[in-house]
Amino acid sequence: METLDFRTKTEFKSVKHASCRTYWPVAIDIGYSAVKTYSPNACSCFPSYAKKLGLRETIVDPR
Repeated sequence: METLDFRTKTEFKSVKHASCRTYWPVAIDIGYSAVKTYSPNACSCFPSYAKKLGLRETIVDPR
């Protein structure tokens, strides 16, 4: 059994969910292994993971 077969795959799908004309609801589910989004016209899923950059000066403005 290969563990790569079970990894979270990146998916973007166009869909037609029911919604009101005056509202555009968006749902975001940030989970342990993936981020999932839902809206009236799309569903998406992509892997989430933390990666240490080790470059603090690129994150914090030196000024």
